[in-house]
Amino acid sequence: MAKKRDDGRKVFERDVLVQLDDAGCVALIKRAQKSDERATDQLDKLKEHIATEKAKIAKLRAEAARDRHGAASGEVMVPMKVYEVWEGPHALVFRADTDEQIDQRALTHEERQVDAFPGVDDGGALDADEPGADAGPAEEPPAKPKRGRKS
Repeated sequence: MAKKRDDGRKVFERDVLVQLDDAGCVALIKRAQKSDERATDQLDKLKEHIATEKAKIAKLRAEAARDRHGAASGEVMVPMKVYEVWEGPHALVFRADTDEQIDQRALTHEERQVDAFPGVDDGGALDADEPGADAGPAEEPPAKPKRGRKS
């Protein structure tokens, strides 16, 4: 609201051109730099917020698509506890609550490399940390006497 002067005229605000001295120019530059820094900070926060919200929206859209597909097919994927049994070159997957087999897959290369006989090396000998491994080499049988002439 406009103020009234004693002589009855209204007083109001308006931008008026003012000449600045050197100190005023320096102060104005510093104020502009601070405003730019604050604007950049706000823009960075806005970008983070937008990225977070876009991720939330994408997750909701994926859930909606999954639910629509489940309703149309009559089947849905549900996380549940399972266990595997290795049989030959396959891993059989069973539900932990019902023991129902729900899947079968080939063993991975790494799974096929598992030692089927721990404690036994490739040659059939026991590893050094196994009991009986420190017995050393077997004793050689006594040498047989040579037959023939006596010298």
